[in-house]
Amino acid sequence: MTALGVTGSSVDTGDSRGTPLGHLLTELELEQVAPLISRARGVHLSGRRNLFGGQVLAQAMLAASTTFAEPAVPSSAHIEFLSEGKFGEPVDYHVSRLRDGRRFAVRAIAAVQGARTIAHLSASFTRQDSGMEFGARPVAAPTPPPAQRSPGAESRSWIHGFTAAYNTDAGPEPVRDSVVWARANGNWPSSDRTVSAALLAYLSDLRSGVPVYTEDGVSYAMWNNSRPVLIASLNHSLWIHRTPVDDPGWITVRTALMAAGPGRILSTGTLHDAGGLHLASFAQELVMREFG
Repeated sequence: MTALGVTGSSVDTGDSRGTPLGHLLTELELEQVAPLISRARGVHLSGRRNLFGGQVLAQAMLAASTTFAEPAVPSSAHIEFLSEGKFGEPVDYHVSRLRDGRRFAVRAIAAVQGARTIAHLSASFTRQDSGMEFGARPVAAPTPPPAQRSPGAESRSWIHGFTAAYNTDAGPEPVRDSVVWARANGNWPSSDRTVSAALLAYLSDLRSGVPVYTEDGVSYAMWNNSRPVLIASLNHSLWIHRTPVDDPGWITVRTALMAAGPGRILSTGTLHDAGGLHLASFAQELVMREFG
């Protein structure tokens, strides 16, 4: 067993200071209020009335990372969204040590806002930097067409710190795949693998519920179909295969609808850098309610 201590939880914005990405990193910062408790200010990043799930996921991973005396990199995480998080109110991340091995460690994190636990997360960390690799060979990653690049997209509060581009080829037929491209508006913190992993976690929750089209055309509320539905995240799982060692350029976030059961949806997805390197995989379960 490795002796573990507590480190500070401030996020170093590095060369990104003063940029939109630097602003995002500042908003993700946590204050250490006790050896196993970190506090976030509940900053509104999502552009909605509730906290963005990717924000809670990223901050929970950062909170867990403060319990290591020696560097450990996030390798996977599973979060259950239990209650709506309200912006403007502090969120305390309570961390429990579940396992500390030579190569792998596990943490449990409860995100608490006031008297409510809004989310519960289990996260795995690794100190293993070498070993067999599969899927490390780059695949062809689509580059967003110039017409779809949105230089001002970082002003959209739910994608702070990034320029976004979308696959807008929406036809009359049901669509089960969604592609989002995101590029950091600032220098990617490649030297800090924990912060880098937290940014991948943040991006993995982008539009996870968008490819929700059943065979009869039920669609997400933002789309102009005849039977809109309300969608909310139940849980989200993330596997980080590798963190960028350089500027990843346009990160491709591809999401696919896998199954839609009675009132529940499962979508899966991947994140690739501009060179086609597979960075992470994710899955999300959502609840779906028809309205209107």
